Amino acid sequence: MKCFINDIRGNMYKILHTRILLIHILVPMAGILVFSAYYSYSPINEQEKVMLYIQAVAMAFPLMASIVVTQLYELDLKAGGFFNLLSVPCSKTGAHMGNFISLIVLGFLADITAIAGFGAVFRRMGFTELPFSAFMNLGFIVFGANIAVYVIQYIVCFTLGKGVSLGLGILGTLLAPLMYLGLGEALWRFLPPAYGIRLSMYYFKLKYGMLMGDTSGYALENYNKGIRTVITVTLLTVVAFVIWSYKWQNTRQDEEG
Repeated sequence: MKCFINDIRGNMYKILHTRILLIHILVPMAGILVFSAYYSYSPINEQEKVMLYIQAVAMAFPLMASIVVTQLYELDLKAGGFFNLLSVPCSKTGAHMGNFISLIVLGFLADITAIAGFGAVFRRMGFTELPFSAFMNLGFIVFGANIAVYVIQYIVCFTLGKGVSLGLGILGTLLAPLMYLGLGEALWRFLPPAYGIRLSMYYFKLKYGMLMGDTSGYALENYNKGIRTVITVTLLTVVAFVIWSYKWQNTRQDEEG
């Protein structure tokens, strides 16, 4: 356990001195500034403004996950061809888990900054129909729904390389809005990049649908099914991650770094 904690501490220290940290700070802040500026004069109603912003964050998540994972991949590749991962005194699983948890912590903080931070600014602008707790809850939902995306991106990147990982992230961001439409009604549960936008919108309509003239029965049923799906898929991907990391070998040392 001590070795595992040291792995996490070492990885956090490593990441804090790279542009990975800047990405997690600047991207949420840029999103808040852009949308706040637009909403200051946009004629659409308050609930639609919140929904559009949450949808944008959820859609961006797969691409942003791929970007930060590839940044970490390049960092480890340049460190003697993954020497830090292959020469750890503990297991490779612990080393990879330390990497992954470091990304998850930063991803969580960036997600809460993006959504709860936007909520704070939004309410300061005079839009107070939704309580601040709504933004916090939506932040937790969007992040939790995307843990499986982080796992998949990590495995793909360290197995197939950064090009495939980035391509997968772009594809996920393009598919997410399609899965929110009627086209994805029967398919979204099989595509983790769609979990964030689907669950957050079901939650929003379930809690605040009456403000928009919507009924909550449909939202409640699909929200509960979605939660079960996300929990199941997340657990399966974590198990796959543990098995994969135990068997992982450095096979990408010749890829451009």
